[in-house]
Amino acid sequence: MVSFNMENNPRSEGHFELGELVIAPRAKAAIPKNEIDDALARHLRLDFGKKSGDEILYNFTAITFGAGVIRSCYTAQNGKVFLIHTDQRGETPQTRVFLPRDY
Repeated sequence: MVSFNMENNPRSEGHFELGELVIAPRAKAAIPKNEIDDALARHLRLDFGKKSGDEILYNFTAITFGAGVIRSCYTAQNGKVFLIHTDQRGETPQTRVFLPRDY
């Protein structure tokens, strides 16, 4: 299990910054915290979960140029699908964890 601490580790392995972390209420209720932490670590390690080749290329382009949205999709052990999006388009990045119906 990964214990994720944004304040001490904003860039983890240096690929991109998560910035402000926002976990939507439905995601917080449906997905265990340890699975969100694990998914955030995977997201930072460039393991985007269930994404197609074009979506992965878009993510790497967003990371390379420091602009755009980095998107990941994961399935929790309880079968719930959830998304992680890191938006780098503003002055400060923001990462959202949410269920697809909250998109």
